[in-house]
Formats: sequence, structure tokens, C-alpha cells
Amino acid sequence: MSSAMFLTTIRRRRTVILLLTTAFLLFIIWIWKTDNHYLNELHVIKLVKTKLFLSETLNRSRPIQKMKNPGLILDTPGCRISKMDPFDPSVIELYEAKEPYPCPGPPLFMSSKPGGSISVNATILDVYYQITPGDISCVYQAIRRKYEKPGNVRENDYDLLPPSKLLFDVPINEDYIKVICDLKGKENFTQYFPLVRLKREIEEKKSSLDPPTPRLNVILTGVDSISKLNFLRHFRRTHTFIKNQKTFFDMKGYTKVGDNTFPNLNPLLTGRFVQDIWNESLKDTMYFDNVDIIWKRYAKIGYRTQYAEDSPFFGTFNYGRRGFNETPVDYYLRPLYLALHNSEVRNNGPFYCFNSQLEPDLIYDYVRDFVRTMGPRPYFSFSMVSSLTHDYFNHAGYADYPTVKFLEDLWDMGAHNNSVVIIFGDHGLRFGSIRSTYIGKFEERMPFMYIHFPPWFLEQYPEIGKQIRENQERLVTFFDVHATLVHLLDPTRELSPAEKIESTPYGLSLLSEISPYRTCEIANIYPHWCTCQVIQEVSATQPEVMKSAEVTIDCINNELRDQNSKSCPKIQLDQIISAKLGQLNDLVLRFVKHENVVIDRNVVYGDRIVKYEDFILTLLTTPCERIFESTIRRDVVDDTYCVVGIHEQDAEEQDSNCFNTKRLKQFRYCNA
Repeated sequence: MSSAMFLTTIRRRRTVILLLTTAFLLFIIWIWKTDNHYLNELHVIKLVKTKLFLSETLNRSRPIQKMKNPGLILDTPGCRISKMDPFDPSVIELYEAKEPYPCPGPPLFMSSKPGGSISVNATILDVYYQITPGDISCVYQAIRRKYEKPGNVRENDYDLLPPSKLLFDVPINEDYIKVICDLKGKENFTQYFPLVRLKREIEEKKSSLDPPTPRLNVILTGVDSISKLNFLRHFRRTHTFIKNQKTFFDMKGYTKVGDNTFPNLNPLLTGRFVQDIWNESLKDTMYFDNVDIIWKRYAKIGYRTQYAEDSPFFGTFNYGRRGFNETPVDYYLRPLYLALHNSEVRNNGPFYCFNSQLEPDLIYDYVRDFVRTMGPRPYFSFSMVSSLTHDYFNHAGYADYPTVKFLEDLWDMGAHNNSVVIIFGDHGLRFGSIRSTYIGKFEERMPFMYIHFPPWFLEQYPEIGKQIRENQERLVTFFDVHATLVHLLDPTRELSPAEKIESTPYGLSLLSEISPYRTCEIANIYPHWCTCQVIQEVSATQPEVMKSAEVTIDCINNELRDQNSKSCPKIQLDQIISAKLGQLNDLVLRFVKHENVVIDRNVVYGDRIVKYEDFILTLLTTPCERIFESTIRRDVVDDTYCVVGIHEQDAEEQDSNCFNTKRLKQFRYCNA
């Protein structure tokens, strides 16, 4: 059917509905005038139900721009997720703002450059050491990945080669080096470097490959254990940068699907649950070389690939697992971190510092050098920063400055013009006092995720832009991000049903339609990770419902008084048309811990934590028979009520002299 015929059909349907409704209303009025006492008592209820029926029927016949409920971060037929305050009174005492972490010592006088060379900063040498570059003598030792031997079951070792003289600004044909400098006999200075250069064997293999167009680079950057709420608390500079770009999509319904890093990153990188590819019986025998990790697909069509993680003994594929037999990507950071882990640089200073460099900066420098070195060549980069943010609630604040600096540098070098940039958390914090709170249980399941697309790409493919915008308001997981990465291999080609089953069995591409009726079950989210509210009908006579209705009416009348106290009549509650209770499911509120990844996997539950519950009301008011919908959040512990959202049905059809619905829906009114 053509769009014109479709619109004509819709118009005819609306006309018929309106005519039937008008006739029905006239009939009701005629009956009322006959003074039939029984119908006279019920006429208001019938009129309300007719209005609701008409509204529902019209809603089904045309797409509706639903007014957003400010009390929810997700409000779809399939999933309602509460919007929590990052600085909620129940957790505010745990929060401590952080400034950049103070790594001691003078600025580093050496830095790596794209192409694999080391440069020296004469100004720093002069100001902090009172010497010149000619006064120092440096050697380097190459660090090599050590291949497995029978007694060495994991890739936890490396080789350190004999020293060679270092020549500044001359490319070094190594991937990682340890540099030792004699500072004019005063002291020795040691620094470790990852080097990024074009590798002949890789370029010979990939330069002849031509990926499908449009071709987008991929930069995936993860920050361990950062929920959306803790991102808003601590990543203030980064959040401001992201908002100011106006090119990032905020995946509001992004929910974790596993307990810790491995069962969450596995869906991102493979599109599979952990149990589909690994279990604990394989921890000493299985390498991940034969697993279909997403970077392999990009490498196959000519992309240069990079993988970087800190915390080498807690790496995604190495903690309790064997890792890789062969180097998994073209540019791999693990051997350098193994060398750094027990080095004098690590042991002689604060744990998060390498000399005066904060640990995340080494990862970010590696990605920056990779992006610069690749230039116009297609590339795929995956990095994960863990050590600074994994264990402590407020240490997230230390990662803000290096992260925003990293993003600023990507933008300054123009990487955003031809790259998809995805910055994310794998889950919320799983340790400390925050986890025993209601807010903590909620945010552990809701990490942050922002996705940037180049504006030209969205302009060239407006349907893709439309879908990603809509999917900001959908329940999504890492399975969907994996499906998106598969989609980006050839963005204009739709996978066949068989290909989708094979490549992305659990996820849907964020560049395609995702139903608003999606539930946790449909999205493959286990119940104990699901933050969608459980909705149930409750009695209108329940004391909490009546109090919620009272608070709603008070809120509206306060707004009327502020706007136009003389001409606007005070409204009163006529009837509670419907009342529903929304709250987190019992398995979330009783969750204690998750034991084992696959074999003997078990979820431990304890006492139920109670804090907030939402009452969702539809109220008929007098005069003028206006209908309001409200969401009231009750603090169960303190027995207080907050109106977090009010919406007047059919507000656009009403006289707006008294009711500023836009202001009302944003109104937050708390009443003890």
C-alpha cells in the first residue's frame, strides 16, 4: 500500500471513530436529560471511559510522540526503568569529589611518536633537571612476547632483550621497549613505551584488501565498573564534552547481561554467552584463538586491529583463563604490561602511577599513536581501562581527566570524522558499601554507554540515523552492540535471517528497528539483572495510592497558584481512574552475589532491600473533567512521596491558560 493510500485510510478511520463517538456522547446527554437517576450517577464515568477509549484507538492508528516521563530513563510498553538521582540522599554520604590523581615527580621528558620513535623534550630537561638532551645517554631493551612452554599454561611471561643504544627521533623496529637514561651521572631514569609503527608484513597482507563502503573505523573504549550514575557523579568533564559534541547517542536502556567483566565483554566481542564457548573445565587447556571475536572479522576485510588492557593478571581472557597462543591482533599491549607489572617503575611509586604518568594515560597514548599511525588505513581499536576504577567507588573521579583528554585528542586529530566511537562501562561497581544500597543494586546493572557517529554518515543514511535515535530509548545490551559491529562491516547490506542467526543470535543491530515492546526476556537479560519495573494493578483505596493522589493534586494546585492565581480555579480530585505499582523485581532486591561463571553457576540471595516504589495514577479532576497521569515515587523507608512526573491527557486540546503541561511534567514536588 502506498503512503498516500495509507494516510487516506487512517483519515477515514479517524473520521468514523469521531462520528461514532460524537453520536454516542449525544445519546448519553439525551439520556441524562431524561433524568434517569442510575445513568445520571454514572455519566461522568462513561464519559471518561469513552474519552480513554477514543484516545487509545487513535493512539493505535497513528504514531504518537509520547510525552517523556521525567521520572523514568526508559518508558516503553516493554520496559519502564526508574530515573535515579546520582546524588540520592541514601548514597550521598559515600560520595567524594576527586581532582586529577597527583602522580609525583616532574613531567616525563620522553614520549613515543607515531611511527615508533622516541622524542625528548628539551624544555623539561632544562627546567626540572638543568641539563640538555646532549647531557643524557640512553639505551633501550626490547620486550618480546614469550610463547608458551609446556609448564607455562598462560601467556603470563615475556622476554627482555639485551640493551641497545637509543637514538631519539629514529624509528625502532620493536613493539615495546624499556628505556634507561643516565642523566649526566646524577641519576638513572627508567620508562616503558609501547611503540606503534606500520608493520611490513601486515601492510603487505592488508593493503590490497578493500572494505565495503561506506567505511567507518571503530574505536571501542571501556572503563571498568562505571555505572551510568557513577559516570554522572564523577566523569563531569567527560560528560560535558560528550554533550557539547551533539554527535553522541546516549543508550539510556543499556543493561548488563553478566556479573563481571568476562561475561559482559564476551557478548560484546563474540555475540555469545560465555557458556556457548567456554567453561571452567577448560581454564588450563583452551586458548581463545579459535573463537570468532569481532576484530577477526574486521581484520579479514583489511582493518588493522588493536587490543589494549591494563591489569594484566585480571585481563578479560586471562583471569582464570589461558588467553591466546598466537598474538590475537596486529597491535597487542599485554607483553608490555607484564613487564611493567613487577618493574621498578611500578614498585617505586604510587600504585596508579608510572613515574609521573597516570596509568590510564599509557593506554590512551597507545590508542592515540595507533590512530595517528594508521592515518587513512581502516582500523579497529578495542581498549579497556580497569585498574583505576575497578575497586573503589570514588576512584572513578580520577579517570575523568585522562578520559576527556583522550576524547579531545581524538577530535583534535580528526578521528571522529571517519570513526564510530563507543565509550562504555561493562557494569557498575561490584564492591564496597554502595553495593548494599538500593541505588547500588540498581546502578550495578546499568553501565554507561555513548556512541558517536560522524554527522556525514547519518546525513547520507537518514534511516540509520532515525533508528539509532529511536534505539536510545530502547532496552539494549552488549549483544546488540555486537550485532551493530557486525552491521558496520557493511552498513548498507541487510543480513539474511540465516546470517543473523549465525552471527548475532542474541542481539539486534542498533542501526535497525528494535521494538518498544522488548522485555528483559526478549533481550536475553536474566531476571536478576533486569531493572525494568514489575507493574501491577493496586486498589484505588490503598492508603499509599490515596496519599499519592493527594500529593499529585497539591502539586498541580501549587503550579496553578504560581502561574495565575486569580483566573485559575483550584482543582479537586474527582476519581482515581486507575492505580498501578511499579518496583524492581524481587530477585534484584534480594541479590547478594553471583558464584562461578558457567559450571556450578549459582546466584546467592539474601534479605530484600526496600527503598523506592512508583505509583502510576490516572486521575479525573474537577472542574472541567481534566484527566492527569502522574508518577509518584514513594520512599518506603522514610514514608515520603515525590511527584516525579505529571502529564495531562490530551493537553493540546485543552485551554492552556491555566495548565502549563510542559512545566508540570518537569515538576519535581516532594511532600513528606
